[in-house]
Amino acid sequence: MSREELDRRLSCDVEIEDCKTVSYEWTGKCRSCQGTGLVSYFRKKGRETICKCVPCAGIGYVRKITYRQDIENMDELDNGKPP
Repeated sequence: MSREELDRRLSCDVEIEDCKTVSYEWTGKCRSCQGTGLVSYFRKKGRETICKCVPCAGIGYVRKITYRQDIENMDELDNGKPP
């Protein structure tokens, strides 16, 4: 979303026009691999297997979107806890 579109949605008057919900989009570290692009897991016989992370496709970062209204700091949303 462009900055102009975001400003237009923030300044929308609900009594006059039909306003869309403002969404915030940013790129953040992948929660599955913590930004490394690789994940490891253990098979039944105790062997560790390392493979490419599926959610981020091995890049380490994913696109995140929220519709929360009370956003003051984007770092609060990317605190490492699962959604």
